[in-house]
Amino acid sequence: MLVEALVRTPIRRHGRLNSVLVEPFREYPGKRETHRSLRLHRRSADAQERLDEIRRHSQAPLADWRVVLENLLAATPERPRDWHEDAVTIAVPPDAVGRLHHGVDVNMDAIGRRTGCVLRMAAGAGGDDGALLRLSGSNASLGRATEEVLRLTGGVRVVSVAGGGDGKPVVEVPGGSDPSAGHVRRNEASPASDEGVVIEQVLSDRVYQPYNLTESARTIPKPAVWTKASFDRYVAALTNGRLAPHLHAAFYRRGSNHQRTVVNLLHAAFHDPAALAALSTSAFNRALAYMARHGPRARPDAQALLVRMDQHGVAMDTATFNALLGQAVKTRDLRAFDATLRLMRRRRAAPDLDTWLAFLRLFGAEEVKRYVVHAMHARGLLRRPDAVARLARELVAHDADRAALAGRDAAWLLRDVAARYGGPAAALAPPTANKMLEVLGRYGRFADCRVVLDAMRQAAPNAHGPDAVSLNTVLTHCKLQHSLGRAIAFVRRYVDPPSSSPTIASASSPPLLPAQAGEEDDKAKGPAHRTARGPLPAPIVPDTVTYHLLFETAWRDRSLRAAAVVWRYAVLARRTSWRMRRRASVAALAGLVHAGGPAPAPTRAALRTLAASLGHADDVPPGRAGPGAVAAPAADRRHHHVRRPGSRTYLGAAAARGLGDAFAGWEPALPLGVVLQEAWARDKAEALEARRRRRGGEKEAAPSDGAGGVPDAVATQGEAPSFYIPLRRKAGRAGVEASVRNKKDHRIN
Repeated sequence: MLVEALVRTPIRRHGRLNSVLVEPFREYPGKRETHRSLRLHRRSADAQERLDEIRRHSQAPLADWRVVLENLLAATPERPRDWHEDAVTIAVPPDAVGRLHHGVDVNMDAIGRRTGCVLRMAAGAGGDDGALLRLSGSNASLGRATEEVLRLTGGVRVVSVAGGGDGKPVVEVPGGSDPSAGHVRRNEASPASDEGVVIEQVLSDRVYQPYNLTESARTIPKPAVWTKASFDRYVAALTNGRLAPHLHAAFYRRGSNHQRTVVNLLHAAFHDPAALAALSTSAFNRALAYMARHGPRARPDAQALLVRMDQHGVAMDTATFNALLGQAVKTRDLRAFDATLRLMRRRRAAPDLDTWLAFLRLFGAEEVKRYVVHAMHARGLLRRPDAVARLARELVAHDADRAALAGRDAAWLLRDVAARYGGPAAALAPPTANKMLEVLGRYGRFADCRVVLDAMRQAAPNAHGPDAVSLNTVLTHCKLQHSLGRAIAFVRRYVDPPSSSPTIASASSPPLLPAQAGEEDDKAKGPAHRTARGPLPAPIVPDTVTYHLLFETAWRDRSLRAAAVVWRYAVLARRTSWRMRRRASVAALAGLVHAGGPAPAPTRAALRTLAASLGHADDVPPGRAGPGAVAAPAADRRHHHVRRPGSRTYLGAAAARGLGDAFAGWEPALPLGVVLQEAWARDKAEALEARRRRRGGEKEAAPSDGAGGVPDAVATQGEAPSFYIPLRRKAGRAGVEASVRNKKDHRIN
């Protein structure tokens, strides 16, 4: 069905003089979006030129994507046509659930790669069933997978077996032909030693999922005894740990970072003589996947780890080579992809769907992607139920581009994508929907972006709703198109809780603007967070990128008070970016420079003076330094171009660290969008008043230097009315979630 739809769909041709690996250049209604597309195109072309220069210097042959495709076709076995969805259901006891999730080399993913079967775990029906394991695949793959699961877990019951086209069961259950009677295997076939294939793991162990680190990676304890289970868990703890940005400076000195430290610890673990007997394919794949995520800089480390794997005879599977192919895809290095694929064939590892999707991501030309999809169809790779939905992530951007050029709205696009790629679940999956948001944002169609986000939220009970990446995709284009109002509207709609009040505790503040915030279609009465289908899911939690985009949008809009609000919220959430801290340093220097004199040294007294000038003196508790806002006093803005020697990020970093430490355990009591909208309203009112004064002949402040200095607007000679951001204790820390902090509220001038 997908292949027939692609045949009927026209192709937007790639440039004849451009490599098929280069990102295409597109023109958009907004000139900034067009310049961004040109910049990305040139960056991609320059990268290919560098790779070609390296090839010529090494006198290596030129890689042809057609030859690579032929080799990939020859190495991929054709998938059988007798695919059965949820053909076998197995009741897994609670003590075996952890093995199937985190067993070393014997988990569900490993079994699926070896047998070609798809395994999915679902909650049990109750009692002592533990969980239900559903198997989908061909007759041969179902038989291999069922036998492997029975041999692995021991003490399981086959609940149901579907019938084939001839009326016979697709799998012959050992010990009887009546699945309804249940087949129970005891532990006689299950090894009890950790050296075997069965490794008991705790399902709730946090290290097997991304988790937050509060200390350096060096403090992760090594196990007392190296076993396959303990070694795999140690590698998972290293690769899945996420360190907050504000903790990097505390744990790593200049020249070092968390990524480099983790890679060094991985090498040390794999070269530990005491751990040689504990090496496993699962641990190697975890380490290789971590290195592949960090691009070409980690390629020598990945190659060294692969050599180590080969020296000690550890088996390499398809996932091992897929991790290496991922590094080649990041740089679109076709020659490296071809070399890895040849090594894959020599090691007799068969390419799977992930391998083909990686090959598809190499290209920027849609016509080549279509050619690859037809080859995938010829090998039967699209017969898997999840294959077409995963393929949508790679092709939907072209569909959205055609729809935007044809003037189609978002509702039509969602229906078209759902019909083409297997239903609404495939169209509204975050990886697919985010690609549509990216294209719609490039064309400035923010109303259509809202339609897509609303559709994702409505489907959230049965699927994943919009995440921070979805919101950041839209905010990126708000920043590019200098539309702070639209950015605030999206924050009000998707970040603020549904019950957020349109009022703010302020002193002498103008009325709060309604939720229009720059877009006509947002002028709706009532809470913007409810639809006709009832209450919406939880709001999106902003991340560092969210705060960075909002701060940059406010800064470019010359809305200093709005930028100060974003700064305060980001500092309290420990989510400041490097550029935010740099701009805060620039503003801090502008506030500390006195009438042509040099900037004072960043002493504690200077930081306290900075806190008083940038925000409110009560923001800094006795004995602590912590500046809060970024707006410098109006009288001192003419000195923003004066710089002090040394790092310009010092003051901003000190501000973020000091204020975050001072108010640890507290959070804003008001939603971000509400306060941000109020600040933007004041900035607009002051900018309007400034324009009136200019028309009356009054002089304004000196213009910006255009190189990261303080913006040159919204200044008034007198002190503007202030409003306060009340704080409350975070839930679970002091037992009083809604207790409002009065003495040390944040004041934004």
